[in-house]
Amino acid sequence: MNPQAPEERATAEQNAKIKATSSIWALATGMLGICIPLVAITESGVILPLAVILGASISTASVWNKFGKHRDRHHQAAQQTQALEERVRNLEAILTSDDRFQPQLTPATRTNQPQPFNPLQSKPPQP
Repeated sequence: MNPQAPEERATAEQNAKIKATSSIWALATGMLGICIPLVAITESGVILPLAVILGASISTASVWNKFGKHRDRHHQAAQQTQALEERVRNLEAILTSDDRFQPQLTPATRTNQPQPFNPLQSKPPQP
């Protein structure tokens, strides 16, 4: 995996936002160009051009808001993963260094092989 510096990620994110915004408004400009003859023919007034501008504005706002939220969620998930990994490493260090846990491990559990269960060899509970 190729880790990027925060500046590179921010630049890449800005480029994606700018590309999406320019695509939205390029299409909206084309739609506005089509609206001119349609408004003259249908005599619908400014409803169609306003709908195009409103749609492009909402799309642009959602693009700029979505990228920020996605980055925050990704950053939060990465921090939680790092915290969990650190906790696991700490627990492993405690278990390997503490002598109280060593006698509980049998050769079968150390090699991760299951021990066969034999009910005839189990001891009845002491009253």
